[in-house]
Amino acid sequence: MRNAFSRMSLLVAVMLLTVSTTWAVTGSSDASTPVNVKVDLKGGTDAITIPQVINYQGKLTDGSGNPITTPQDMTFKFWDAPVAGNLKWQEYYWAVLPDANGIFNAALGSMTPIESIPEAGNCYLEITVGGTTITPRTRIVSAAYAYNARHASVADYAYGNDAWTRVGSDSVLYTVRLLGIARGGAGNVLNGDYTFSHVNFGCLCTTGTSAVATPYATIGGGWGNSAGGGSATVAGGVGNAANGAYATVGGGSRNRASQWCATAGGGEFNTASNPDAVVGGGYNNTASGVHSTVGGGLLNLASAENSVVGGGNRNAALSSHSTVGGGICDTAGGDYATVGGGAYNDARDTGATVGGGLSNTASFKYATVGGGQGNAATGPYATVGGGIYDTASTFYATVGGGVDNTASGVYSTVGGGNDNVASASYAAVGGGYVGAAINDYTTVAGGYSNTAGGPSASGRWAAVGGGYYNTASGEDAVVAGGEVCIASGYDAVVAGGGHNTASGSYATVPGGANNTASGTYGFAANYQSSDGGYAQSAAFNGQTATASSQIRGYNLNCTGTKSFTIDHPLDPLNKILNHYSVESPEVMLCYRGAAVIGPDGRVPVQLPDYFEAMNRNPMVQLTGVGTSDVYVAEKVIGNRFAIGGKPGTEVYWTVTGERKDQSAEISRLLMPVEQLKVGSLLGHSLDDDGLASTLEQLQRMGYSSRFSFRTSQGRQRYEEMIRRPNKSEPELQPQPEK
Repeated sequence: MRNAFSRMSLLVAVMLLTVSTTWAVTGSSDASTPVNVKVDLKGGTDAITIPQVINYQGKLTDGSGNPITTPQDMTFKFWDAPVAGNLKWQEYYWAVLPDANGIFNAALGSMTPIESIPEAGNCYLEITVGGTTITPRTRIVSAAYAYNARHASVADYAYGNDAWTRVGSDSVLYTVRLLGIARGGAGNVLNGDYTFSHVNFGCLCTTGTSAVATPYATIGGGWGNSAGGGSATVAGGVGNAANGAYATVGGGSRNRASQWCATAGGGEFNTASNPDAVVGGGYNNTASGVHSTVGGGLLNLASAENSVVGGGNRNAALSSHSTVGGGICDTAGGDYATVGGGAYNDARDTGATVGGGLSNTASFKYATVGGGQGNAATGPYATVGGGIYDTASTFYATVGGGVDNTASGVYSTVGGGNDNVASASYAAVGGGYVGAAINDYTTVAGGYSNTAGGPSASGRWAAVGGGYYNTASGEDAVVAGGEVCIASGYDAVVAGGGHNTASGSYATVPGGANNTASGTYGFAANYQSSDGGYAQSAAFNGQTATASSQIRGYNLNCTGTKSFTIDHPLDPLNKILNHYSVESPEVMLCYRGAAVIGPDGRVPVQLPDYFEAMNRNPMVQLTGVGTSDVYVAEKVIGNRFAIGGKPGTEVYWTVTGERKDQSAEISRLLMPVEQLKVGSLLGHSLDDDGLASTLEQLQRMGYSSRFSFRTSQGRQRYEEMIRRPNKSEPELQPQPEK
């Protein structure tokens, strides 16, 4: 943009439309006795008012003839010659504002009184605009009023007791009657025919409204101010207007208080345009609602009843009782809505709240965004605490924080994290990354890319505790942690580990890796174990169950006696029958049967076709029915042997063998019949483990004195096991020994 005041492009067109230099200066008397000044009143107004200023009007244009409309600093000077000469008077104006055509007005002498001027015809006006002096000087050529001697003006009207009285050279000037008082020679106007007093100590200021009974208007000072309402007050400043009854403008520039009890404290271009509206200060602020308030700032708007903008820049409180505390470009658009601060925030419905942050939106009733950036609470009573680009989009949904999280189900919750979704009623994601709770009442506590819930309502109440790429898709299913685990059956559980699957109802995988529990109540543990899809089966050590209600493991070891328990066949409802295993230092197999010796005194016995592949060192035992005259006619060769004896004899036979299959050979190597204790087993008693878990029962039965712990560590473990948190619970008392 070109410099509007370069010497080559500046053109100032001075238009002396009414350059009537109206001089009338009244001075003070040097006498120490009271001097009365008579003012002839007609209908309550002065017969003539002599302004003490020169009204000057000009037009500012640039070198191309375009109007200059921006505020300009200007200085006016009187010289007694067209060039050089003596400076007689000067006055400085700050930020003179031309209109849209570049035309400006100045009341010369309104701020610096013109005490004297050169002889008539020898007065030249010099204008400086923005530091550039315009040449040539302009000659002042006419005057509407004479410039009176100060003593003469006092003497002409000093009689009677009707109007002004001044006591002494520096005493108070007061009115005898209820009349207005104004600064002399300042071009002020006191309007109206009301008899109560106005006070006007400004320059080119106006109190009251023409032909309207307007009492008690006051202008404390300043230039170009107007107090047009009853009891209205402008304390000072430039171009201010208090036109409502009891309206007040404290100061500043071009402020407006245009309704009953409206107030503009200061600043520039502020407007309080409804009853009890208040603008404290700032620039270009507007309080246009009844009882509305703008504290300060720039371009703020409080446009509804009881709305408030505390400050900031371009903020708006647009509905009843709405509030914007500060910030930039914030909007409270709903009744009782609130924006605390920040930038570009929007609370646009009843009771909605945005505490702060950047570009946040609370767009439904009583929705809340605490802060952060780009967050949205778009459902009734929805809440986003903070974070970045989080959304709570339905009734009572909540996002605590984090990044790109969404709570879209009724009462759903996302605590934090990144890219998490709670999309169903009462669904919850505590945190983590890319978590999804997609059915009612489902939960993802944290972790990475975990999902609770399935494609249908059957996934309700599912939960994932943590880990990554885990899925709990069955109703009430749980994955506690781990990686790439799936609990897809009803009430299925995967406690952790990696790549585990519990797809049967009530199926469980406690941990490990690559385990599968697909049968109802199935169980699989360790590594690559499977219940085979059979109900109530359990698999360990990489084994696969082959039938229902089966426990499948590579080696089954226990301390003490191995037993099995069944209902007692003679009294199944009242008794239990316990049986115990036969143990051996050999890995043995047993085959048995019955045969009848043929007419030739022999009978062949065929063993299973896998016998030789499974056994070595076979041994045969025979029992003859009614006779002992039986014998092994042929040893076991291949998969058969022969019995000899009396023809027709019934024989019971038993064949035992040592297992020689690969699994048995591995077991012999890993678990020899005798082995030394090493590591944590050294100095540790396996009997102590069993006793610690059974001693209380033995005490109740009265047999505890028969047994003792082998080590002090065993006794300590027992003491820890029986220690109870509730000290008021009675301890078990030993019974008499049996």
